[in-house]
Amino acid sequence: MTFIHNNESSLAKLIGSELDNLLKQVEADIKQRNSIKKYLSQMRKAFEKSDTETLNRLLLRRVKDQLLTSYPIAKEMLEKLSIDVKRRSEQVFSSLFSRFQEYCGNNKIHLRGKLPKLFVDRLLEVEMDENKQTAKIGTIFLKTLDWEKIRGAIDRERHRIWDREFDPTSFRDRLLNVHLEIIKIKPNPVGWVRLEDVYQSLKRNIQQKNPNWKKGGRLVAYYKDEFSADLSKLWKAQVSRKFDSPHIELSGIRDPRLSYKIVLPDGKIESYGHMRPKKEET
Repeated sequence: MTFIHNNESSLAKLIGSELDNLLKQVEADIKQRNSIKKYLSQMRKAFEKSDTETLNRLLLRRVKDQLLTSYPIAKEMLEKLSIDVKRRSEQVFSSLFSRFQEYCGNNKIHLRGKLPKLFVDRLLEVEMDENKQTAKIGTIFLKTLDWEKIRGAIDRERHRIWDREFDPTSFRDRLLNVHLEIIKIKPNPVGWVRLEDVYQSLKRNIQQKNPNWKKGGRLVAYYKDEFSADLSKLWKAQVSRKFDSPHIELSGIRDPRLSYKIVLPDGKIESYGHMRPKKEET
């Protein structure tokens, strides 16, 4: 019997190539099905624990489409699961506002707004996304709506905004120095300068004086809400006459994107966009 060596037969080469391709397809299919199996196992585990957040994230993953393609029978189950998860998510989300009310009541701090957007302690902005199960608390982003984690983030952000070291006289002096710098570049007959320009200058100064400002995960050397808090503290100190003149005067601005919120001594919040040294009465 005569044998034909594979390297001498074009047909044999073709068959070998097709076998290799088929093997690769089977391996890819096995890999995909293993991925689907892992996905379903995670889903089952989360369902048993009533872990709504994990179920929500699983339902948003691309492997869900692979599951439906490979096992069309899963469509009805996924539809039922989606309805159940939505119901549970709505219950969790609706209970969050009462949690915020309780937290603010216990800490005697101001709460304003309605979910999904709230303001805690006057300047701390909080945004919730029910569908994505995420929360943004000031500068902190959470991939969860777990109340304990939200409360921890609120405590950290309130401390960042309000509990920094602050001296009203030295802050006033920095504002006056920056005011002079800006007036030289952008002369104004009545002396007003934009708070946005003042803020940007203060931020640059902090970056230059503290090269390690990124330590601790900060994205900005001086956040805008911190500037608002410092202006609020300064305003309160001025009203209380805790330091001598010159004092700072503020006024509004047409463009709301350039305005800064200031908490007044009576607790009200006003928005301002310009500043200048106050002309003292003689």
